[in-house]
Amino acid sequence: MSLQEPNPPLYHLVLSAWMRLFGTGEAAVRLLSVFAGTVYLPATCVLARRLFTWRVALIASMLAAVNPFLVWYSQETRMYALVATLSVAAMYCFLRAMDTQRWRWWLAYSLATVASLYTHLYAVFLLPAELLYMLAWSWRRRSIPWRGVLAWSLSLLCFSPWLWSAWAVSGATPSWRPSIGVAGMVISCLEAFTQRGVAQEGAVLRIALAATGALVLVGLGASAGAGARGLRTAWRRSDLLPGLFLTATLLVPLLSVYVLSFRLQIFAVYYLIIIVAPFVLALATGVDWIASAQRWVGLVLLVGVMAVFSYGLLHNWTPESRKEEWRAAASYVAQHARPGDAVLCHADYTWIPFTYYFGHGLPLFAPFGGPVGERGDVADRLQPLTGYDTVWLVQSHIGAVDPDRRVEGWLASTFPTVTEQYPPGVE
Repeated sequence: MSLQEPNPPLYHLVLSAWMRLFGTGEAAVRLLSVFAGTVYLPATCVLARRLFTWRVALIASMLAAVNPFLVWYSQETRMYALVATLSVAAMYCFLRAMDTQRWRWWLAYSLATVASLYTHLYAVFLLPAELLYMLAWSWRRRSIPWRGVLAWSLSLLCFSPWLWSAWAVSGATPSWRPSIGVAGMVISCLEAFTQRGVAQEGAVLRIALAATGALVLVGLGASAGAGARGLRTAWRRSDLLPGLFLTATLLVPLLSVYVLSFRLQIFAVYYLIIIVAPFVLALATGVDWIASAQRWVGLVLLVGVMAVFSYGLLHNWTPESRKEEWRAAASYVAQHARPGDAVLCHADYTWIPFTYYFGHGLPLFAPFGGPVGERGDVADRLQPLTGYDTVWLVQSHIGAVDPDRRVEGWLASTFPTVTEQYPPGVE
């Protein structure tokens, strides 16, 4: 069983080595993400300190610690916590290298960047932001950071074979994701980065969301350091460079995804976990800037943002946020399946969590990785199943790939339905 997977393999290789050391139990496999998510906090702190003050760094660390989006993906056996931490490390090394122009920092930057790229494709969207910063730095300093250009180019070159392959794969497969405009992307990110899965119902939540977005804009403006001095003075003093870096790393990846979506819809908010650090830094900078003028107002804002995050954090452990009950689904099939049966996993990637808990030797099929075609195509792909006594259909996440339930319909017309079970998130 294999999948055509555009995402790179580093996380899976690291996870494989991790499981050899710590075992294959649920706690063991999740601990890799827990570890990456824990390291994310000091990494964000030193990145914030590199750009701004210790107070901003402390505020950013506090916000990151209770961010429901970060906490959620620090528990999942997925690559998101790792790519987020590696991206923060790459940004920090980039800034250190730009400040010192020492080879060891450029080497560290390249290593962290290549590692992040080979963890998840979306890490590549930070490279244009870093290039934009280098151009501004060169214009301001009247010199070209040739070591930086070399390190940046080598990082991209190291990833180019996989990037080219991913580009080819993406063009060959239609996207199942719905089309979304740039405003929708911004709103989706704002909702996810503040409250993750909380339904935005009620005036209080909407006001809190709007206030958080406004505070991000305040932070981006304050990070430029212009203030009363004006943009020209700030530019002469290089005060705009930290703000430019923060703005670029927050917005350029989002805009890059939007532009590429004209070719193929690739937006998924959890892929943009690479920009949560700039998002949190913008909030921290906004709080700090307001607190510098009115301390009590800044304190109220900090408590308010922490409360918004904490509300989303509490929602992480509500029944509505339960993940798919693969254990229950696999246990039921294992108890009732007999020799001569087969398992059909739909969509195709669901075979991975199912077989983790299943562990039996039944033939397993997973032919649909993208949008399901017409009924004739479904029949052709599922024809091999007609030779089995019973077919156990295990399906999840089919709303986008099979909204008309054509696979289920073909099975119902070919086999009598014996039983139906509905564990949370699985059918």
